[in-house]
Amino acid sequence: MEPYKEETIGFAAIFDVLLKIAMVVGPVVGYFDQIASIRRLKSSAGFSIDTCGVLLISSIVRLFFWFGDRFDITLAYQSILMILVQLVLLYDCIKYRYPLSPGPNRRWFWNWHTYKSYILFMGVLTGVLQIFYLYLGEYDWFIQFLGYLALGIESTVPMPQAWENYQLQSVAGFRGMLGLDTSQLHERLRRSPSYNSLDEIL
Repeated sequence: MEPYKEETIGFAAIFDVLLKIAMVVGPVVGYFDQIASIRRLKSSAGFSIDTCGVLLISSIVRLFFWFGDRFDITLAYQSILMILVQLVLLYDCIKYRYPLSPGPNRRWFWNWHTYKSYILFMGVLTGVLQIFYLYLGEYDWFIQFLGYLALGIESTVPMPQAWENYQLQSVAGFRGMLGLDTSQLHERLRRSPSYNSLDEIL
């Protein structure tokens, strides 16, 4: 093999690794900033806790989709990291949030008093998905349904925060870069000339 060809392949391999790391870490970077802000201010006011719910549920569903349709493992790693980061963010939101109103108008879903309640819900969700997967995992329509479901849920990421900002008439307490659709990001990168040229070289 020619030295130039070996050098090109080596550079392409390094670039491919860096690109995949960026796809895994990039979508969660903004949430580290949000976590730091909540801890610094000791208040989660202004940040919609529903954002955590959307990303936790969509990431869990996407992992089951990955088990049925082994696409690029980068998105699987991305989902795992997103789950871990959102669990930390959710914990801080509950720890530093304002007291919940006991009135009859208080929403009952994803607005519980304790962190344990959220963990219990996600455990039940994971268990239900596992049961469905065991019985229907061999059917392609079910796997595709999981993929569309994960994408559909994730596409609503900006909505809870937009509604929160509208109700408060302020963006105080909210840090930017939190409305990224990671699946669309992955598809854009996969279709980019640089990514496709790497696949041809490697």
